[in-house]
Amino acid sequence: MEINLVAEGFKLMILGMSAVFLFLTIIIYTLKFQYYLINRFFPQNKNIIQKKELKNLDNDIDQDVVVAITAAIKQFQISQKGK
Repeated sequence: MEINLVAEGFKLMILGMSAVFLFLTIIIYTLKFQYYLINRFFPQNKNIIQKKELKNLDNDIDQDVVVAITAAIKQFQISQKGK
């Protein structure tokens, strides 16, 4: 009785890759379903959070720093256009 080790190894590889693919597919759909359930039952209002964060940022930042950062960004953009 002759056993073809290459063929057996190939079969084992296909079986293992299929199992991993199936497992990852199940995980992806489970996480998508979990995301749907969380957003449905515990919705998060992103606009309120962003407005609160922006209000806090406006009070803490010095206007001179904002001007310096803006000038640096514009200078960087001008230098990148030249390349």
